[in-house]
Amino acid sequence: MLQEHLEAHKHKKYYEKLSDFHVLLYLSKQFQLETDMALLAGAVASESEVRDGYQALIDAMAGL
Repeated sequence: MLQEHLEAHKHKKYYEKLSDFHVLLYLSKQFQLETDMALLAGAVASESEVRDGYQALIDAMAGL
């Protein structure tokens, strides 16, 4: 699911790729809620770039 979603939105900015409720819900089960998810959700809410480390981790989780 994550891989398909990221590939379907590969031309979008990374915060736009994550601005899907189901993607955020999935990631909330993989990352620490109070720290990591706060940063990811904050990037989506403020429409700012997601840190490169998180992009690499999420891409690796998706098999990209």
